[in-house]
Parts: sequence; C-alpha cells; structure tokens
Amino acid sequence: MLAVRESIRELVAWSIVTNDTIEALREVARWKPMLPRTGNDPTSWLPADYTPSPNRRFTRTRPNVRRLPRWRRPDRPGAAPSGWTGRWSLVRRRGTMGPDLPEEERAERIARQWLTRYGIVSRDWWRRERPPVSWRAIYRELKRLEFRGEVRRGYFVKGLGGAQFALPDAVEWLRTVASEDQSSAGFVVMAASDPANVYNLPLELVERDPLSRPRGVGALLVTRGGRVAIAVEARGKRYTVADWLSADEAVAAKRALVEHLRGERSARYVI
Repeated sequence: MLAVRESIRELVAWSIVTNDTIEALREVARWKPMLPRTGNDPTSWLPADYTPSPNRRFTRTRPNVRRLPRWRRPDRPGAAPSGWTGRWSLVRRRGTMGPDLPEEERAERIARQWLTRYGIVSRDWWRRERPPVSWRAIYRELKRLEFRGEVRRGYFVKGLGGAQFALPDAVEWLRTVASEDQSSAGFVVMAASDPANVYNLPLELVERDPLSRPRGVGALLVTRGGRVAIAVEARGKRYTVADWLSADEAVAAKRALVEHLRGERSARYVI
C-alpha cells in the first residue's frame, strides 16, 4: 500500500493524475517536499504568501453524528486510509490520453474493450458506464464487427435488453457452463461491490435474489454456480444462509468464507 501511495504522489506531482476530492490533494500536499518540483504542480493552488481574510465571516454548525463516517483503525484489514478518499483519474492531456480521435474510432475501441471485459455487450453496459460516446455509434461499430465475423448477435443472457453482441468464445463458454452440474461446483467468495458481481447490474427483467444485496461496509457474497449461498455483512459479523443449501453444503460454504477471512477477527463469528 505504501508503494501505491508513493506512485500516486509522483503522478500527481507530474500532473498526470488528479482526484475528484480536495482532501486527497491536500494529503498529497503534505508530502510536497518529497516530490519533484514542477511548474504545473496541482497542489500549489494558493500563493506562498497567502493568508485568510481576517474579517471573513463563517458559520459554525453542530455536526450530525449519524452522518459522520465510522473511525477505523488503519492497521486493520479493509480500513481505508484517511485523506485518500475519492477516485483517481488521468488528466485529459495529449501526452497522457493521446490525441483526440474521431467518434467512430473511439466507439470501436469502447466496443472491443467491452467485448474483452464482459464477453457479451448490450445497451445495459452503456447505461451503466456512460462513456463519452453515444450508444448509436457503439452499436454501429458492433454491427460492423458482426459483418466481419468477429462477433455474433443474438439473445444470450436473460434480462439484458435490446440486441446482444458476444464473442464466439463467450457463447461456447456459456453453453458449457449451462450443461455442467452446478451442484459439484465450488464456492466463490467476492465483495458485493466487485465488478464481477452480476447482481450489481441494472437488470430490470430478472427477479433478484433477496440475498444478493447485503448492506454496509465489508459486504460479501458466497456464491456457487451464480446463486447466492451466503450473504455476509460487516466482514462476517452478520450473515444469512440461503434456504436451498443442505447442512453439508452450508458447512462447506462457511468454510470457504472463513478461508477468505483468515487473519481477521470477524472470522470467529462464522459458526
């Protein structure tokens, strides 16, 4: 984690990345003597002789205790470091992001990236990510890829609206998974916020599993064959076991959860 912080500080010093919160940039400014001096340092937004106005009025309000974030020990697993909140992103510059591309080329790049990432592409991906390219342009490039024989169009996944485009390997993989016996598959533990969690997708035509949305920080899902076996909250302090699991399967699912939480105190709550 320390190496990641140092790398981010160097990228900020060279004006390559930025953050959407001012607290993160202030945290970087504290380490300013360690960074190389550049003329476009994003942390030097105030002059050296800056002093606040002495007659400036300010209003002091009582904080709402319920809205304050919970304090977490920095040495505990899963604790986010203070001052490093927000999202880091590249600065839109020719040297970092490259020259501006035509809409058709950008749409083709996004279409190929989605095909590589998801295997199957529909309009739901555009609604979820909202890239700076219209869905009409991306759909046009997907049809061109279909005419070239690189992708297939059809109805592959229930719940995805509109036309669906898939790679040939993804279609064969779905057929293989559908023909397998999922009762012998192993249990997979993932974070509820993981991009691989399909229950985070805005699927309007599919009935959601009531255990697929655990709340709070540290929410986990124990799945098998795409079905939720255990919904976990607070890193294992609270969990709910699905009704379709037998006694032996529930023990195996809990064993997988304890293996995932190894070294954490919350693992002792899983019995």
